[in-house]
Amino acid sequence: MKQKLNPKIIPITNYFLILLIVGFVYGCSKSDEDNDEIFVPTLYMHGMAQTEGNGVISFGGINYNKMDNITYRYNSEINEWKTLSISTKPHSRAQFGMSYSGNSIIVLFGGWYNDDAYNYQNGYVLYNDTWEFDISTETWEEIIIDSGQVPGKRRWTAMAYAGNSKTVLFGGDKYYTSSGSDINTVLANDTWIYDATSNQWEQVISGQFEEWPSVRAYHVMAHAGENKVLLYGGTYWETENPFNYSDTWEFNVETKKWSKIEFGGEFPSGRNLAAMAYAGDNVIVLFGGNLNANNNDGFTNETWEYNALNKTWTKINVNGALPPSTIHHGIAYGGNSKIYLHGGVGTASTGSIWEYNKNTKLWKELLRQTGM
Repeated sequence: MKQKLNPKIIPITNYFLILLIVGFVYGCSKSDEDNDEIFVPTLYMHGMAQTEGNGVISFGGINYNKMDNITYRYNSEINEWKTLSISTKPHSRAQFGMSYSGNSIIVLFGGWYNDDAYNYQNGYVLYNDTWEFDISTETWEEIIIDSGQVPGKRRWTAMAYAGNSKTVLFGGDKYYTSSGSDINTVLANDTWIYDATSNQWEQVISGQFEEWPSVRAYHVMAHAGENKVLLYGGTYWETENPFNYSDTWEFNVETKKWSKIEFGGEFPSGRNLAAMAYAGDNVIVLFGGNLNANNNDGFTNETWEYNALNKTWTKINVNGALPPSTIHHGIAYGGNSKIYLHGGVGTASTGSIWEYNKNTKLWKELLRQTGM
């Protein structure tokens, strides 16, 4: 039997090689004058969310070949990362959904774990647990849903804050097995709303002939103004010829309807594994991703802005420094019209954090890990 080309399997060995090479080159290029240690978590496939202040929270992901369940907090006022000492917390995992949910709460759902972080086929665990992180007390709490619906286990999903303590979850990879050369996946396009006030999940059911995004994974979502979230891109691989989506959708939690946004002007080409975050004033920022659905040779460092009021995309031609072309990175709103980008797999060190200012349209590297 001829095995189908699968974007989940082929790139991972190359990701590992990229990380090893980047770490070696960066370590060798350090100056003897770099005497002060600078700590930046070296992660990818992790989650990031805003803190209601000046900074972001990071959780989980992969640190080279090990999946973590460490919580980090970045403070932009003093430009410093710190590791939070927390006893009760989610199990180590990667590629889960994580989003700010209002009232100092961050919600986490799903993901996957494997002792061997580079083995996507065997011996892994999928999750469908729900956790809340209290930003003010810096504590995690598992939310046990005694009754009602809960989304199925999945990874490579996406979540975003819609307002009024509600978070929207869409799609992902729900099932994955390997037997010999047979690879089976089930991509999803189900929509769920989590209410952090009632601690309940609600599945949204589409009506006949209603507009609805197709099944996918590797997509991104972001807050898009009161009661709304934005969905962009992703990959469909249940075919001989996998492809990336370039569609943009808006979901309204009040009407519980999806609307496909059509464009007369420019918009981002299809990509997967990008990152997207709300940046204030109805502007959403998209960065990075992979333009190739079949392999990992399409990394990009394009920056795009979406205006949720006039429903237009604009490619930003940045004058100055740019983060490296990256996938599997984290991104989150940090207040004051700024977003923060951290980690990922790409053409340079994963141990760095960048700031983007939507007012000046400039990127700035804030910290880079030393002592690697």
